[in-house]
Amino acid sequence: SAAPAITKQSDTKVFFYGSCECDQFYIDGERFESKRPLDHTNYFSSLNKVVFSIACGGLHTLLLLTNGEVYTLGCNDDGALGRTGDDSKPGKVELNVPVDMISAGDSHSIACNSANAIVYQWGAYRNILGGNISKVETPQVIGEDIFKKKKIKKVLSGNNHTLVLAEGKVYVWGDADAGILGRLPTERRKLEQGLHIEGLGVRGVDNIFTGGSHSFLVRKTTKRGTKEESTSLLGWGLNNFGQLGVGHFENSSVPLEIPDFEGVKIRDVVGGEHHTLVLTEEGEVFGFGKNDEGQLALGDNYIYREEEEEEEAKPEAEAGAEGEAEKKDETKVDEEKKKEPKDEKPSERVPRPVKINIQNIEQVFAGSHFNYALGRNHEVYSW
Repeated sequence: SAAPAITKQSDTKVFFYGSCECDQFYIDGERFESKRPLDHTNYFSSLNKVVFSIACGGLHTLLLLTNGEVYTLGCNDDGALGRTGDDSKPGKVELNVPVDMISAGDSHSIACNSANAIVYQWGAYRNILGGNISKVETPQVIGEDIFKKKKIKKVLSGNNHTLVLAEGKVYVWGDADAGILGRLPTERRKLEQGLHIEGLGVRGVDNIFTGGSHSFLVRKTTKRGTKEESTSLLGWGLNNFGQLGVGHFENSSVPLEIPDFEGVKIRDVVGGEHHTLVLTEEGEVFGFGKNDEGQLALGDNYIYREEEEEEEAKPEAEAGAEGEAEKKDETKVDEEKKKEPKDEKPSERVPRPVKINIQNIEQVFAGSHFNYALGRNHEVYSW
């Protein structure tokens, strides 16, 4: 069985802050939020247990302990806690084996024993309209036939989808809308097929990442007859704000290569609700996608020129014999407009990667509409 490496109790401290209106963490009195970090270390030290990692869902929290146990707290309306009892305090989830990986979506939870390829799932997946497409209130082992004898490298959850990376291949299931699964199930059996675990048709996958409703993978290939290795970053899923970074706003049900990162060594990719950050091995950070609340740290006056041009452009097929005359008139109008001062609004969506003005970054983290970055000298940035 697999379990996280044991750490000294004094090495680990646990803090919570933000909203706890659904008991995502425990707070005394009648308060429903904390703007300052609250130290919850004593709760687990009193049980002689140490927290190894934490996963935050939409309204619930998972805590993985160093002995491979999982504790949960928060909203349990859709079975996201995987247990009964007091929702407002950490409670143990009954699993048959210790685990070493956890992930949390809006209302679902995942726990994994990577060495033995055992994946537990509980809670609910919803479709893009907010309706439940599945609900399981206690942990169930899934994908036994698919993951059998495979070494699982990574498990991730988006809002309503889950990804597993095992031996260079990506497996996905959950909500089938907006291409989030990297495939298009038939409309007649969309829900059933979406919940079926299937692999993407991409080989040589080295890493996987996810946002709310969009996902990414790093693919490494070696040119035939050489030892030269090529790296590429691919994305798929919801793209209404350009969160895939491919230069347009159309959703994609197949992984698309992001040209700006061809050959670039990627350390991490994190996604919020509708935006994405990419961290390179050089410590540089790039952002793209939704920017209405400063998610991309580009300032209050940033204008994405290519977006403006793309929206104004018309397909050539629309121009006929009659259209040519109109085109000449439009050209005169455009020339007059160029002379007039422009009242431009800051771009609220950016479909191509733009470099963020921080350097020497070690780690990046994304919330729904906000981000953190950890520098090499242990400084922390947020925006």
